[in-house]
Amino acid sequence: TDAARDWHDRMCSARLRPDAITLNALIGANAKRGDLDSASAWRTRMAEAGVAATEITYTSLLHAASKALDVAALRRLHREMLSLGLRPSAIAYNILIGGAASAGDGAAGGEGALARSWLQEMVT
Repeated sequence: TDAARDWHDRMCSARLRPDAITLNALIGANAKRGDLDSASAWRTRMAEAGVAATEITYTSLLHAASKALDVAALRRLHREMLSLGLRPSAIAYNILIGGAASAGDGAAGGEGALARSWLQEMVT
């Protein structure tokens, strides 16, 4: 991801404006590593640059949250996505469901119930 960040910085130095594809690639690279903080930082930069988030943006962020077993982040990102009018794809729902299920069905979090609710939302 250092190389991708360097290319982004070179684009900006050349006064080229990164678009959603460029920024989603940076978010996705960090998500693939499971680095939710860095992926989220790129999402923030995306918003600051006035570039609209897409379903792909949020699918990548969900992937990072799922890898981190961060159910709170999964919930927050799902809410954000819906509030922006972005409908999760089957892939995004798979990530949501898998992340909640992998986190377990502890008495405190009820992640199993959450996974079932996301499954129900996906099929309706």
